[in-house]
Amino acid sequence: MNMFTDDGYLIVAEVIPPDVCRAIAELAEGWFSTGAGTRGVLARPEIASMVSTLSKDARIAPLLPEDPVAIQCTFFRKDGETNWFVPWHQDTVVPCRFGTGEIDPSRWSVKEGEDYVEAPADLLETLVAVRVALDDNGIDNGPLRVRPGSHRLGLLSEADLGRVETLPVDCCVESGGAVLMKPLLIHSSQRSRSASPRRVLHFLFGPRRPAVGVVWNRCVG
Repeated sequence: MNMFTDDGYLIVAEVIPPDVCRAIAELAEGWFSTGAGTRGVLARPEIASMVSTLSKDARIAPLLPEDPVAIQCTFFRKDGETNWFVPWHQDTVVPCRFGTGEIDPSRWSVKEGEDYVEAPADLLETLVAVRVALDDNGIDNGPLRVRPGSHRLGLLSEADLGRVETLPVDCCVESGGAVLMKPLLIHSSQRSRSASPRRVLHFLFGPRRPAVGVVWNRCVG
């Protein structure tokens, strides 16, 4: 069993050149006016061009779904002014066209003008997130914190999430590096203790022909 399959996450250094990260970070500040970020940046050409770089990286490509496409890219930031805490959770909401896949209508929602679904486990298990660090993500910046191996527990209720006590690991990564993770991996994020920004592009990859008959809102690749 390889490390990614076993632990549910993997840190990969030097995926995107730091100068590209700086340029994207500057552009991204103009993509939204309030809050900590935005979900809908995959359609931007400068972001779409990064999909090819990620999917062709020899360290990343074998870990992506078969015939992979990027189905979402979220930009978010954390700094001395925009500071937030995220409790332990799994990523379960996926951008899909409403009504596809014969999923209960109560599981659908609209976020930033797009349809999303609270996805079943057999769909979530086919997805891989690639979180590209646009800045150095150090221990003082409230980095991603994960519970290794917890993705193998399946889709958990909120009560069951609180019972998992696997020793957490902080995913510190330098600018241009990435953290690959399974959406069902239990993870969280502490508030930053630094004024230095922590800006991240969170790409979500899925198979071109997804499970359970859903249709992606958008895909690149």
